[in-house]
Formats: sequence, C-alpha cells, structure tokens
Amino acid sequence: MSAASDGAGARLGNASGHGFVTTSGAVSGFGGLFGDAVSATRTVRRSGALPNVAVLCTTPRGAAVTAAIALALARACGRPFALAAAVGVGVAPAGAGSLVPSAARAAAQLRRGGHQAQARGRLVWLADRRVQPTSTEAGRSQLAVGPADAAAALSADLTRAAAAVAAPCALAIPFARSQALDRVLGWHDTVVVVRAPDASAALLQLVLTSVAALDRPVVAVQAPGRFEAGVAMAGLHAPAFARRAVAQLGIGKAPW
Repeated sequence: MSAASDGAGARLGNASGHGFVTTSGAVSGFGGLFGDAVSATRTVRRSGALPNVAVLCTTPRGAAVTAAIALALARACGRPFALAAAVGVGVAPAGAGSLVPSAARAAAQLRRGGHQAQARGRLVWLADRRVQPTSTEAGRSQLAVGPADAAAALSADLTRAAAAVAAPCALAIPFARSQALDRVLGWHDTVVVVRAPDASAALLQLVLTSVAALDRPVVAVQAPGRFEAGVAMAGLHAPAFARRAVAQLGIGKAPW
C-alpha cells in the first residue's frame, strides 16, 4: 500500500473502523462524482414511502447540496415539491417564500402540526428544533444534544413530516461518522456523499466503499458552484449533478 493510501486509511479510522474523522469533528471534504462511477449495491424501497436520502457533507455546502438533491427527488418521483432539512440549522434559509401552492400548503400543514416549516420555491425546509435558543449566526448554533442524537431526532421528524405531506425528503448530516451515526444513515434509503475539491480520489473511494458497507446505495457528488447552489437554495430547479445522482441511485417514478 502506498504512503498516500496509508494516509487516507488513517484519516478514515474511528471507533467503527471505517468512519471518516477529522480533528474538528466535522465531516471532511467529500463531493464531486468520482469519475462518473456510483457505488450502489441495490435500490432500497420502503413499502408505501417516498425516498428519504441522507447527505453526508461539510457544513458550508451541505444545505445547497441537500436542496439540489431534494429538488431532483421531487422531479424523479413526479411530486411538485420535496422536503429538506440540515442538522444544526435552526431556521429555514432566508428567501421570498414560495409561489408553488402545494409547497405553501404543505408548509402551513406542517406548522399546524408543530413543525417549524418554511416553503421556498419547490422546497419545504424543516428547522432543527434541537439547536440552542441562543443561535445568532445564520440560523446555526450549538446543538442541545450530541451529533448522533441530533441526526436521529431530525431524521425522525423529517420522515414523519414527509409522510404527512406525501413528499420525498433529503437530510444534511455534517458530522464525522461513528457507529451511532452510521445507524442513522442506515435509516435512509440512500446516501449522497459530498466531496470537497481537496479530497483525493483514493480517499473518496475508501469513503464510498465504507458507506456502501451499510447496505445502502451511495453516490458521490461535487459541491455545486455559486450559481447552481443559489438556484437550488431558491427551490427553483434541480441542477444537473443532482438529477444525475438521483438517476444513478435508481430513484424514479416506477420504483416508488
């Protein structure tokens, strides 16, 4: 094994034996299609449910990728809108609201049910209710619980909300992997891994292989540029990279 691969392996090691760990505790850089390859062992289908996708990411790009994937899910499943959320984000992204009636109605329905939901274009954003109430920076704050607990709680919230309004959903999880967090990833139908520009191909392949060991289809995507990110965050249109990723994961109208 080369020195480069030895280094990648060391960065991947943690208590679970294959988690991706950084000194900061945040998930280190992922993203970009690894060539055009996808590591997908099978398409998972929960009977009677629309797809629920986990996005393993870094904090800066996580919301934009999650928005893009959610929009692509709505398109693939023939739904007028999708739900999105990011662990640790206590408010919906700022915006002008939604001119999509079904999305606006869904957000209102979820608010009546006790969720903090906001429609923006073809997206309905769900806020993480487990952030500290002293949040001041763009809706981000310290979590009131640990990373795995926070991800599990928001995943459950998002799944219930998506079932209530009959929509697919995507959840950004910007944390280092652990055995507990891997269990949460396993609750989702598929996993999208976001690669930062400085992540090597060898490291990305190791990450994809370890995530695939969770027996969930997995695909890597490149973090979007500013324009694509803006379009996705506005809930306007699913960027091409997100449509390709969803197609490669085998998600579409027929299976779902």
